[in-house]
Amino acid sequence: MVYREAALLTFLLSLGTCWAKTATITAHHLIPETVPDESTEPPSPAPTEAEPVASYSNKNGNWACPRREDIHPCTCIEVPGKVAGEVETVALCRNIRNQKVLSDSMKGFQHHRIDYFVLDSCKLPPFPNGLMHNVDVKWIEVLNSTVQFQNDFLSCSKGCL
Repeated sequence: MVYREAALLTFLLSLGTCWAKTATITAHHLIPETVPDESTEPPSPAPTEAEPVASYSNKNGNWACPRREDIHPCTCIEVPGKVAGEVETVALCRNIRNQKVLSDSMKGFQHHRIDYFVLDSCKLPPFPNGLMHNVDVKWIEVLNSTVQFQNDFLSCSKGCL
């Protein structure tokens, strides 16, 4: 569990110091750390460097990141999940200034599950309704961005998000 948290925090820390403080607090709530039972064997030491399980592999169907070329300029990494063999996906879209660029990237995420989606340093006109149609986003954070939602965006969130 510590390895999983380290991989996620390594990625989130790349967003910058300001968000890193939030990420440290938030990650503990999102990814609970297990405490080993004294009757079990001690856990193997965590690797010193956190690496994604496999970026852009799509080997696990919609649980893996989409192909890099399908989501550019956004990025996606996979970190080990709670259960052996599972992955959690972390997507980051940074410095996007054009609604079409974001819409095209989001099309690449369709039929994929994104566990953590971060929109950072983006200056965008209003989000179109249905921007995240057929994208299963579990958690989203908007940082340092100018974002507006069109009329009824949140009221139709079940169908739009």
